[in-house]
Amino acid sequence: MACKCNCKKKVIIAVSITVAVLIAGFVGFLIYQHQNKSEFEKAADKTAEFGEKLGDWGKDVGKSTKKLFD
Repeated sequence: MACKCNCKKKVIIAVSITVAVLIAGFVGFLIYQHQNKSEFEKAADKTAEFGEKLGDWGKDVGKSTKKLFD
């Protein structure tokens, strides 16, 4: 009978450790996703800023080209 009790304790400990590791992994995954989201937002802002500058440059080139052909 003592073996069954000892085995139950070992199983409970093993399951508890497994659940704790899974929870820690899930929390780490959520933190990683949050950091990536911040990096993607920064990259999107930089891309939008570059697009605005490129648009301004295109307008300037268009005005210069129009002056050449007028």
